[in-house]
Amino acid sequence: MSSAKPAKLYVCGKKESAASLGHPCGRAIVSLRNAGFEPEIETVAGYRALPWTRSGKRDEIRELTGQENVPVLILSDGSAIAGSGRIIKWAKANQT
Repeated sequence: MSSAKPAKLYVCGKKESAASLGHPCGRAIVSLRNAGFEPEIETVAGYRALPWTRSGKRDEIRELTGQENVPVLILSDGSAIAGSGRIIKWAKANQT
């Protein structure tokens, strides 16, 4: 269990609208809320299936994680968790 708390969650424009369909960003948001967390949510431009739409729009995510995919959770201690599966696992292990 981590003492760090979720500070910011980077997601695509779908946010949580497609969570019930298994969309990674929505799944991450819902899992954090279900675990009792409400991180700041920041939407980033571009889409995974259309890589040219991300050019220059996900530089901060690349600096934090070495890649451009979302969701990415930034914890209060500055560490980053990339990917919905890892975020969900963290949320379950650290629920309030």
